[in-house]
Amino acid sequence: MSGTTEYTAQLDVAPGSDSRLTVRSSLEGLAIDWPAPFSKDADEAAPLVAEIDIEAEDGLGISGTWENRATFDLLWKNSGLELTFEELYLGAQTLTNINLEALDLGDRWVLTTRSERAVGRLEIPNDLSLVTADFQVLRLVRNEEAAKEAPELLTLKQQLEAFRALDMANWPDVDIAISELQLNGESLGRWSFYLRPEAEKLKITEIEGRLKSLTLQGDMTWSVVDNRETSQFSGSVTGDALADLGGLFGSDIPLSNKQSNIELELDWPGRPDEFELASLSGEVSARLDDGVILERNNSAQVFRIFNLLNADTLWRRLKLDFSDLYERGVAFDAISGKARLKDGLLTMDPELQVVGPSGAFKLSGSTNLADEVLDMRLVVVLPLTQNLPLAALLMGAGAPIGGALFVLDKVLGDPLSKLTSATYNVTGTWDEPSVDLRRVFDTGN
Repeated sequence: MSGTTEYTAQLDVAPGSDSRLTVRSSLEGLAIDWPAPFSKDADEAAPLVAEIDIEAEDGLGISGTWENRATFDLLWKNSGLELTFEELYLGAQTLTNINLEALDLGDRWVLTTRSERAVGRLEIPNDLSLVTADFQVLRLVRNEEAAKEAPELLTLKQQLEAFRALDMANWPDVDIAISELQLNGESLGRWSFYLRPEAEKLKITEIEGRLKSLTLQGDMTWSVVDNRETSQFSGSVTGDALADLGGLFGSDIPLSNKQSNIELELDWPGRPDEFELASLSGEVSARLDDGVILERNNSAQVFRIFNLLNADTLWRRLKLDFSDLYERGVAFDAISGKARLKDGLLTMDPELQVVGPSGAFKLSGSTNLADEVLDMRLVVVLPLTQNLPLAALLMGAGAPIGGALFVLDKVLGDPLSKLTSATYNVTGTWDEPSVDLRRVFDTGN
């Protein structure tokens, strides 16, 4: 804090009751460099009314109302302090009944907290060598309406100034463990990570999140690269059903499968929470086994690309009758592929391969993740049997497709596959792809 401010004080003394001192101030002239919502500029008015009980049991009691910031009760003791926020205003949110207790153990402070949002314990050594935070439960709330609002746009210079003002070089190392992380009431499982700040860089290392059947592991960096604020993530998602990621994104994932393995090397401009598909760069590789691509339209944007592969959008436009697959979606034995990203443009490297009980295909080319525009090529491989004329399929006669199982790499390498395959140009958008026959008897090699 710095500056000076005017205040008024009133001392109430009455026989048979505790004496009370009431202090009132607008705090104008006082600059406070504390974490939000308690920070303020010197010329800003932030009316505060505090009642001081000098005869409180075990210490000094202070009850206060700080306009648009908090109402609180503080008990300052020789061994530490007890602080209760009856109300704490954080932007559009109001938190209630937050209980904090800080205990001075000589070489460190132990802070325990209990509220509707968090139950946990922090140990803060006097030398700030390593802070540990251990939460039994941490409940986060995603404000969907606020997320839709256009954020305040800052110039690159302003972004760098704000980043450097954080002075990360003076932050302590922090180890964080969360036994149960919740988002909008839905459990995201157990999480842990380490914060390792450096000059103009924050490393978030050894991230591990257990989301039901999935494990997310990796490292993240928030730093300045080429004079621009940048976030980077390197890691993996492994385990069973990819749909278990739905809680993290607050949306259903249009896919049901039994095994998942995804490797990520991603970077984007801005803070870690400013993740946007339109500005994403890096590499992604994935292998998904034994599942169904479901027909859903309410998915988060990051998973909407699966809509391209469901029966409604792509397969029906090929005019092939997958009647055995329509009820739930398009079944697959394996989906595998690798892609490169540059400023939101995703390019298959070299292709996405899908093998299913009714055929197989590979998808190459690129798509823009921002406007969802397609510029791709599709190779379809179908079984050729006495009861399944290829010409009828290619002409859209809609003959039912049988249940032969294919391994795509072998099928596309087999000379006979040229008799059962065709290539298509795929343009348009994810929701409305345009599929045009290019050549028959062609594996696309």
